[in-house]
Amino acid sequence: MIGFLYSVSYKKENFLLYLAILSSKRKQGYGSYFLQWYCSKKKEESIYLNIEEVNPSFSDYDIRNKRYQFYLKNFFHDTNYIGIEGNQRYHIFAFKKHFPLKKYKEIDKK
Repeated sequence: MIGFLYSVSYKKENFLLYLAILSSKRKQGYGSYFLQWYCSKKKEESIYLNIEEVNPSFSDYDIRNKRYQFYLKNFFHDTNYIGIEGNQRYHIFAFKKHFPLKKYKEIDKK
């Protein structure tokens, strides 16, 4: 096993919840490959994901920033919206530039 990807779908809206690659396989293009494969299967649909807030004041800033840059490199867009779950803040990313916030909020409630 190299890694796995976990998502949930509602109609034509997809939430990528988790992408994990074994540490021994990182930096070899597998994460990008998994992500591009997934996006190609959902090309007519919307894909969203949340990543932890990136802030230089956080002790794990470097890891969070690498994750943030990884998704940008793989054609996701930071919607400039912040999601909040408990006391965690998340950047909301979308695969397509158009981001229907109202629709996202409706689905997120389910």
